[in-house]
Formats: sequence, C-alpha cells, structure tokens
Amino acid sequence: MSGERIFCLGRPIVDIMVEIRESHLESLGLREGQKDEISDEEVRRLMQALAGKADYFFVSSGGIETNLAVNISFLGIGVDFIGTVGNDHLGSIFTNGLMLEKSQDLNLFLTSKEGKTASILLVRATSDGGEAKDIKVVNYGVSDYLPSDVSIKSILSRATIFFSSLFSTNTFKTVAVWEDTVRTAKKLGKKIIIDLGGINTIPRGILKQVVDVVRECADIISTNTGECEFIQNYGKEEISSIFSKTEIILVTRRKSNCVILDKGKRIYIPFPTEKIPGAREKVFETGSTDAFCAGFIFALLKGASLEQAGEIAAGVSLTKIRYPESHLTKTSLIDCRRIICI
Repeated sequence: MSGERIFCLGRPIVDIMVEIRESHLESLGLREGQKDEISDEEVRRLMQALAGKADYFFVSSGGIETNLAVNISFLGIGVDFIGTVGNDHLGSIFTNGLMLEKSQDLNLFLTSKEGKTASILLVRATSDGGEAKDIKVVNYGVSDYLPSDVSIKSILSRATIFFSSLFSTNTFKTVAVWEDTVRTAKKLGKKIIIDLGGINTIPRGILKQVVDVVRECADIISTNTGECEFIQNYGKEEISSIFSKTEIILVTRRKSNCVILDKGKRIYIPFPTEKIPGAREKVFETGSTDAFCAGFIFALLKGASLEQAGEIAAGVSLTKIRYPESHLTKTSLIDCRRIICI
C-alpha cells in the first residue's frame, strides 16, 4: 500500500454545528426543514446571533472531498487535495494548516479568491422535552469555482486513485474543470472513485452530462439511499444498470447497514448494533458517509475482501458519528485503531 496515493478534487466547506433551544428559532429567522442557500450577509448575521444563544457551537473543515482527504490521510495514505477557499477568516481553517496538523501526508493545493469560504450551518434545535429539529442552510461562497490555475495534470500524475463528488459539479462554473479532470484521470489509468453526494443539486441542464461522465469513467461509486433513489428515478433503472460499467457501488443506509453491489452480486453489511448511538445521544452524523468511504478504500488497499472492507468501514463511520468533527481526529483515530485489524 506504500505506493498508493489519492488525488481529491472538490469544494472545501466549513461545517458549523450548533445546538440551541427551540425557542430561539423564531428570533433567528430559522425554521424546521429549512435547506436554503443564504447570502454572505446572512451568514455573518447568523454567526453573530448564534454566538450568544448557542448551547453548543463547533466549527470544522468539511465538504465530501475534504473529509475523505483528511480521513484517508489520517489512516495512513498520502493525499493531494485541490480546491478553492475565500480570503475570509473561515478560509484560514484550510490555509493556515489547521487540517495539516491532523495528518502526516496531506498536501493542499488551494486557490484563494476574494469572497467567503463556502459553509454549511447545521442547527439542532432542542425542545424542553428533548425532541430535536435539524435545520441546514448553505452558503456556496467561492466554491462555485474549481481551480483551473494549478497544474492539475502534474499533481494527478503521481496519484493512483482519483476521488471527487457530484457536489463539485452543480454549477456551470465547475462542471467543465471537473469533467476534464475526471477524463484526464481515466486516460492516465487512475482508479476513479465518485461519490454521488450532491446529485440532487445539479441543474437539469448539466445533469445528463455529469451522469454520462460517471457512467463512462467510475470504477467505484459511493452513495446513500436518498441519492440512490434520486438516480434511479432519473434513469428509470436500478443503479447497477445505470452504472453497468462500474465495478463496485456502495450504498449506505444511515446507521443501519450498507449494501455493496459487486457486478450484480449484493453483499449486505450490517452495522454493529452495540456501536450504534442511542436515540438520546447527542450526535452529529455530518461526515459519517465520508468516513465510511475512507474506511472502505483504506481496507481495500490493505488487501481486505469486500465483506471485510464493509465491516471496517461501518466501524469507522460509527466511530466518526460519536465525535463532533466532520472527519476523523487524533481522538477518534484511537477508537478506529481498535477496529482496523486486518
């Protein structure tokens, strides 16, 4: 495994995780079920308002590719990550090396643009009776751009695996760079892993273009049940038929189990029930699917069977859920080492 290296192209996002009392929702202008995109001004307003009302407030680097990059490098595989951040204080999470201190071999090739770093605000509002409502609001910021001014091909040439998500294709500004990079990776003979996260945010005008690239190029696809249903409704076929050229498709089902589709064969991986958080535990599941994918890739590169890789990935994912960060850390890695024994 010493020669393996992963190239990640994606959109760095800052995850802001907050717990507040339900009674504060109205004064903050937030509502249950909200999943709106908000402006830069609204991000600043909410951050200031939440600072005085939150019972819990945590900021972490995030984004599908970022989480995969940190997780997989923390597990011991070298990673090169390319993305764009803003020149604001949130961008310093990436540019000041706050991610790098967590891993030994994670190289960031970042373009900094004028504007706000992309962010996702996850608010858990709890009633006096303990019932929770989850609210999610997004500011895409400068992640509407993928870097085109770095030498992507030269960085990609030293990798053995390419990883990206469909969230990085959901604007007309990003799709061309993304498609060109995927096709370049294919020509260079890299193994291509695509996460379908964000597929439901892709404009209809470019959805077919993006799906066709995945059909032609992906060796492994990672997804969850919601994204799987979306693509099946779109393609009017089972996901294994839509992506018939893909070797392996991972479909995670929240904290219950995973289905591995291996050229028509279905392998069910139950999550260990003793590790699944209870209903009363306060956990953020942000990044758990990304941790699953990282654990799965790591296990395969270590020579595990698909069943073993799925079991290890499930353990890594559930370990991640018990910590607030969007990715593994030195603390959660201690627990992971108890799981990763091949």
